[in-house]
Amino acid sequence: GGIGLEKDSALYQLMDTRMHSVMNGIVSSDGEYQAILRKSDIYSGELDRMDLSKEIRLLIDRYVSEQNALGSRFGMLAYLFLPLRLRKVRNALIMGRIDPVECIGVSQQRNGNVLNVKPPAMRVRDDCYTKITFPL
Repeated sequence: GGIGLEKDSALYQLMDTRMHSVMNGIVSSDGEYQAILRKSDIYSGELDRMDLSKEIRLLIDRYVSEQNALGSRFGMLAYLFLPLRLRKVRNALIMGRIDPVECIGVSQQRNGNVLNVKPPAMRVRDDCYTKITFPL
């Protein structure tokens, strides 16, 4: 039923092919993505040379898959909810409900405010954060 988006439908397969070609174009031109891919290939080669048992390789694969799922979920949640939170912070700053000096992570810049966001649930170095610029 619906609009023909069952996985075996021609429309689904066409959309899937198109999305993969678009994403391949995007990631092939992204230097950071390519650097991560090269580093990942190095680690993969090192693991291959270690001649690990099937059981250990499976455990490593499961662990890496779950870590990847965490990162993907965090990114999705940030994409969905961060713009709303940023609007709330921006509005609170405009309305004077919070003092930018007391608001940890918000710093003034010439082109607007920058909110430094560090994912609390993820194991990252203390100096790792994302800068998100929003106009006032």
